[in-house]
Amino acid sequence: MLSRAEYIEIGERLTMALMSGDFALYEGVMVLQLRIVPLRGKGYKLATADRLREDFDLYHRNLKLHCVTDLVREVLDIVHPAEGEAAVTVRMEMLAGGQRIVEPWEMTQHLWRTPDGWRIYRIESSLGHIDWTLGRAAIRDGGFRARDEDA
Repeated sequence: MLSRAEYIEIGERLTMALMSGDFALYEGVMVLQLRIVPLRGKGYKLATADRLREDFDLYHRNLKLHCVTDLVREVLDIVHPAEGEAAVTVRMEMLAGGQRIVEPWEMTQHLWRTPDGWRIYRIESSLGHIDWTLGRAAIRDGGFRARDEDA
């Protein structure tokens, strides 16, 4: 079973990878074919290392664009739907210089135990967060806003 401490360590590696631009570290916590699923809307799959890298680069670029200095995950729940599987629900906060730049949102990461340790195979998050990651939304007025919304 995945413990809270094990998940926190995975989350810290994920944050370090995204903040520093370390793709190898990021790739080390993911499983291909990674599914990204918004709570509303259509999801997508990252089936190759090249696609995972493109998605990673977009996220890393957006973090830098908004001067994000930290991603904070508060573990809300861990369930184990089957042997070697875990679903971890977290409350996410995005900070720039210690200040929250977007309202917190919930995300669930699904993990499998592999011979190399626990790896993320599915991420469920808000549509705004996913659209922001893909460059289709901006952070404005404390939230993720579609680029075509009035500023």
